[in-house]
Amino acid sequence: MKCLLDMDGVLVDFVAGAAKHHGFDPVVVDRWDFVEKVGLTTAQFWNPLNADFWAGLPWTPDGREILAAVEDAFGKENVCLLSSPCDTAGCMDGKLTWIREHLPGYRRRFLFGPAKEFAANGNRVLVDDSDGNAEAFRNAGGPVLLVPRPWNRLAGQDALEEVRRWLNFLK
Repeated sequence: MKCLLDMDGVLVDFVAGAAKHHGFDPVVVDRWDFVEKVGLTTAQFWNPLNADFWAGLPWTPDGREILAAVEDAFGKENVCLLSSPCDTAGCMDGKLTWIREHLPGYRRRFLFGPAKEFAANGNRVLVDDSDGNAEAFRNAGGPVLLVPRPWNRLAGQDALEEVRRWLNFLK
């Protein structure tokens, strides 16, 4: 079995980086479509997020532990990063730089694309924080491990505990 592991929201703390960049409290993010909630237009929010922004994002507080649990469950050789880049200049370059700096073992084991469900089948598990990605992947025939985050239906659950519980079930 193969694992497709999301970056933003699972390993990479996009919300903390965006909050720092735009000067808002990350606690207000309780849904993924939060841009208007922080008082910005879509263009004001996304356009300044260049390659340096994406390359400089921090790990999520539990990202390293989630990665270790996933690698332990599937074997590192069976894990591939799967990230949906936004449509702004520098996003993919910045994500590539982040991978090279933080996960050099994955520098040739990643996929970029918003249509994650096209990679779905019964032998590929998606680990993601998006309800929408999870539903589309599941509907296309792939099992999903939804990582609890404040913006998804598992909000309030301990992410690392849920990941470990689900991976133990999978074994």
